[in-house]
Amino acid sequence: MKDEDTLSNLINVKVILSYDKIFKDNKTLNRLLKNNIKINHLILLSYLSYHDQEEISDEIKNWSSSHIKEVIMNKEKIGDYCFFSRHHKLLLLKNLLIHLMPQIKLNAINKDFKFLFKLILKVHDFKVENDNTRHSISIASLYYYKDNYFHQFIRTNFIFLQNNKLNKYKEIFNKTYNIKLEDYLFVILMIIDIYEERKIFLEGNLDNLDIKSCNFDLKKVKPNHFDLFKSVLKLISFTINEGKKFSNETINNFHNFELFRNKPFIKLDENNYIPIDGTYIKNLLFNNLYYKILDLLDEKTKLDFMGDFGYEFEKYASFLIEFVSVKKDSYEFISEFTFRYQTNILKSPDAMLYDKENNVLLFIEVKSSRYLNSIYEYDTVNYSQDKLKIKPWAQLYKSVEKIFTIKEKDIIKDETKNKQIKDLINKNPELMFLVVSMNDIPISADIYEIKDSTGKDISKAFFSMNIEAFEEFCTIISSDYDYSFSEILGGYNQNKKRMSVKTYLSKIKKHNHIKNNEFNKFIVDTYNNFVNSHNSQ
Repeated sequence: MKDEDTLSNLINVKVILSYDKIFKDNKTLNRLLKNNIKINHLILLSYLSYHDQEEISDEIKNWSSSHIKEVIMNKEKIGDYCFFSRHHKLLLLKNLLIHLMPQIKLNAINKDFKFLFKLILKVHDFKVENDNTRHSISIASLYYYKDNYFHQFIRTNFIFLQNNKLNKYKEIFNKTYNIKLEDYLFVILMIIDIYEERKIFLEGNLDNLDIKSCNFDLKKVKPNHFDLFKSVLKLISFTINEGKKFSNETINNFHNFELFRNKPFIKLDENNYIPIDGTYIKNLLFNNLYYKILDLLDEKTKLDFMGDFGYEFEKYASFLIEFVSVKKDSYEFISEFTFRYQTNILKSPDAMLYDKENNVLLFIEVKSSRYLNSIYEYDTVNYSQDKLKIKPWAQLYKSVEKIFTIKEKDIIKDETKNKQIKDLINKNPELMFLVVSMNDIPISADIYEIKDSTGKDISKAFFSMNIEAFEEFCTIISSDYDYSFSEILGGYNQNKKRMSVKTYLSKIKKHNHIKNNEFNKFIVDTYNNFVNSHNSQ
């Protein structure tokens, strides 16, 4: 597939608006930055940093269309452009920190935002990717991706808080930071709740902005929670001097945002903090937490943690599938089992789901795999795909091939399970294979061809998704939606060149007004019980 075909196939792809498209002054970024950056600009960028990229882009477009004469003059030419990119916003943050002048002056006016608007567009001129369009699309999808924070908390609650297997790692977290993991999560949730309710910029109030309203003010925290919030904010924030140092050291690395990822708040003074990225803040609940704990461990304990975490992660995914089968009579759930193959005792896939009405058997393999941190370099993308898709698919398929020897002889010690599996296989069902990972590359232009031992192309039977997409998948197939899991997965084959599986599932859910009251109740009850138990302390 040609690069231009790859781009034209994808939905939701927009070109970001560049400075030179509307401003004709030929100014360089350094010239714009020199002796011009005030704390106002840092705080105004913070306003734009919590909410979703597409929401902010639309609002900047609307605001600039009535405040920036160059935009007003070019409205028709630039209407389809994207006005705000999360990746470039993070790059701009580095530049603001480096050039920030020491004067503290909090008096936001339109002039400050007009100048910030110019800087946003100027940073868009940066060439941040290589010339490989397919690789660039994959990397852009990583910056664009956002993981539902409620779901992140539910995962952490199930994997870390409700199981004893990870207690020793929670204790290491507690001893290192002098903060219980439960308390850490409570503070993060409360901070997220506050910013979810603040829609200052999105409500169009920029012209009458109180610049202090974006700050998280410790003085407003309840007295009984003050020390806890202060301790957690110390863990997830950096000072302006720390930000300057990091930014100077990494200014030429367009993908190194490690400090921002681990500490997504800037400490302005002893009581005031500003957010720098909403996605990074929400990821503190699960995606970042994994690494936060991993970084505390020695090499041997790291291996133990990865194994124990992987075990609980697989249990969580199996719990979701079992929830589906309980809700829908048309599905049959088969849990993991051991079986004999030749002289070996082997394990089945982590879960199986049988669609009785369509005679389709889905084999599910769950891996707590993550893409490599070096993925932003082109030559490592294939390694990540191999880790997230290719090897798990191969493992899954080989396991299923061995299970099918049950046709010739009994291979499962449990007689009931042996009969269940044999009966299913004798129905000669259509087979589907799904690999679930902790994260993935949301959009990839790579097309995989998979053939069986006879040379038949069976690629359309293989699927992969990250855990959030799997949660969405389970929400849909356990609802009252008329289409079965096999029909939904089959439908994705017609759309995989255009969108990620999560986008596909989200569109199904939105277009068909799918609601799963029982699943939603489980999420809300878990969240409320956790928060209420801490509020009562």
